Amino acid sequence: MKPSFALLLLYLAAGCTSPSSEKTSARANTSPALARPPVVVPTASQTVVFDVPALLGKNIEQVARQLGKSTGPDTPNLTVNEVERTYVRQGYKLVVTYDTTSRKVTGFVLPVPGPGAQTKDCRKLLAAGNLESGNARYTVDSLASDKEGYFTGLAILNE
Repeated sequence: MKPSFALLLLYLAAGCTSPSSEKTSARANTSPALARPPVVVPTASQTVVFDVPALLGKNIEQVARQLGKSTGPDTPNLTVNEVERTYVRQGYKLVVTYDTTSRKVTGFVLPVPGPGAQTKDCRKLLAAGNLESGNARYTVDSLASDKEGYFTGLAILNE
């Protein structure tokens, strides 16, 4: 995980207290707010808002073509060459982080909808992002909340 994406995760403040893997434990040293959500496969009855797996491996222009207009100007990270771009659909927000030099997307954050919102259940967020925890193509980590047992969103990284 890039240090700049870790800063984004810490900035968003978050997490789920589900069991974590060895890989997550290693990441916890650099970003203690991450934990693996339980393995959940969204059901057909749950709504897909952002097809995050379809965005993996794309550059920011390709993502923009697929998602349309962002909600505002890109937000630069002053310590590295990364920028965040936010998209909103059906009350859900997707934050896309990309490298300004290569234009390659480096990660995604799908926060729980609503200001200051948190939850114990990952299933609605996984469904909204068309995500499966435990998928070999990408890693899904939950963002820890200050309140034990709750989280504020999901971080999605290419494997």
